[in-house]
Amino acid sequence: MGRDMTYTGSRGLRVLELLLCTVAAAALSLTALGGFNVSDQVHGNVLLGVGVSLVCQAILLASAISPRAKVPCLAGYAVLAVVACVVAVAVSGQPNPVADVPQNGFATVAVFALVNAAVFLLSRKHVGCLVLLGAGAFLCGFIQFLYTWNMLLTTLVFLLDALALVALRAYAGTVADAGAVDAPPLPKKAALVGVGLPLVAVLGGLAVVIVLIMPLNPPHAELRLINEYVSYQEDRIKTAVEIDPSADRTMTSSVVGETLPPRTTTDKKEDTSATTSAAPEPNQQPKKDYLSGDYSDVDMSGAVSDAAAIALNPSIPWHLILPALLAALILLLTVPRYVVRALRLKRIKELPPLEQPRRLYEFFLSRFAKLGMAKPEGVSPVEYANINRERIEPFAGAQDECSFDHLTALFVRSAYANQPPTAQELECLYWLYGDFYRRARKKLGLFKYLFKYITL
Repeated sequence: MGRDMTYTGSRGLRVLELLLCTVAAAALSLTALGGFNVSDQVHGNVLLGVGVSLVCQAILLASAISPRAKVPCLAGYAVLAVVACVVAVAVSGQPNPVADVPQNGFATVAVFALVNAAVFLLSRKHVGCLVLLGAGAFLCGFIQFLYTWNMLLTTLVFLLDALALVALRAYAGTVADAGAVDAPPLPKKAALVGVGLPLVAVLGGLAVVIVLIMPLNPPHAELRLINEYVSYQEDRIKTAVEIDPSADRTMTSSVVGETLPPRTTTDKKEDTSATTSAAPEPNQQPKKDYLSGDYSDVDMSGAVSDAAAIALNPSIPWHLILPALLAALILLLTVPRYVVRALRLKRIKELPPLEQPRRLYEFFLSRFAKLGMAKPEGVSPVEYANINRERIEPFAGAQDECSFDHLTALFVRSAYANQPPTAQELECLYWLYGDFYRRARKKLGLFKYLFKYITL
């Protein structure tokens, strides 16, 4: 799994990889464009993003299929990117060639070129796919945090697509030849990336603060943590006219006419029929709906209420639908692997008898490597079986008929003595192939076996 994907196998793997890389590059490019001042016709044009990414990924992936086409394809992609940037600057008509204005397409071309190249380079290996997942998720969150463009849908598409690329690399590792069995398993790679990505992010943040922000010395607000309360002295002065302390200090008089008695504020009657309105609170901001189409690439303002209305609808038989969905999910997680195993055994049976022990031996070596029992280079098959007999025995038996020791003997005899196995010996190997999964489930336990189920 540590090497590039093997292109000598099914053509469907090439097509699937092209589609996944195209979708990942398009989603990531459209999200990254939210950090630049580009026109809405470009930023919201999904067909344009997918079309450009498809052309870029087709050129780049062609360099990985054929060694002869590697240099011409990579050189052609570089020349095409430079020419596109020059044309974008020429047609913009701006005095500044890299001006961040909607009329200048330089930022758009540069983003598409760099993102497609990054997706291609990182998708070559399993660790790179994990880095692409982490770095892409960080970029999507960074753009949505600093800018007004909330590309929620494209972010979700990218995350699902990046996970599919990780799974594709894992599957490519299962069909690789025996030279890939020494690659470190997925948990070690994931742990390495889980430590490396946060460390790189922290070091990058420190570099930005130390190199860019601190030399600029930006102004900052002065915080005062102590409040001072001042009370002024009051002096009461007695004059010729003194107001009774119990009197209404706000009393006023109004003489409308000579025939009407004076009116004061205390004479006014409250008008109960008048409508009163509460005074607006100071500094009260209007509530913003960040799920609406004004702040996101998809209008989800009514999604929560609509989902609640559907969930609380008594006419929907949720007691039947939920178990059916759970059963369908279990089938999707289990049935495809059974089909893959059956098809693998069928392809092995179609090989010449002299070739079948080698293919089965390579299969078991790759599975033992995933279980932490990789075969070191320079160790003979017999030495490997003798050294790891106690560890292999719970998964494939030992020193018995239809065990891994038996398979090792048949492999050595067919590979070095050119003696094909008999029909009875082949049937024994077929049984060992199917019994391996039953033994693995028993040895690992159901919980741990579920995590290794996809790659075993």
